[in-house]
Amino acid sequence: MLSGQYQTSKVEGFHSLVNHFAPKMYAFSYSGMLCRTLVAGLHYNENSSRHTATTKEGEERYSINYPKFKQGDHVVQKILEDATYRYVDDLIAEVVDLSKKSNTERPEPIVEPPTLAAGMERPDKAEAVRVHTSRFQ
Repeated sequence: MLSGQYQTSKVEGFHSLVNHFAPKMYAFSYSGMLCRTLVAGLHYNENSSRHTATTKEGEERYSINYPKFKQGDHVVQKILEDATYRYVDDLIAEVVDLSKKSNTERPEPIVEPPTLAAGMERPDKAEAVRVHTSRFQ
């Protein structure tokens, strides 16, 4: 159902950014996925409110696109300022600071939760095969 009151484009933009930093075609560990999601959040927060790019004369810049669904008609879109990556300098500084600290001063390591399969009971293989093959007779 489409929302008449609220726009979801910002959420969709963030999800697209998470897919950029953590593509679904690759498998990441829990901590790898957590770190990639956090970096995507930092990038989104820094760049979500970019202004329209301007020319040297101060005029806003726009582009004209011809999407297939418009069947030859055009769409005018704002050209945004380039994305910034200032958060990377902050992350590097934090890593350098943490590397100088002793092990007792560092934060606790992340504890990975058990996998979903860990909570399931493994059936006896012979019994599972017998039940599976008996369904087709």
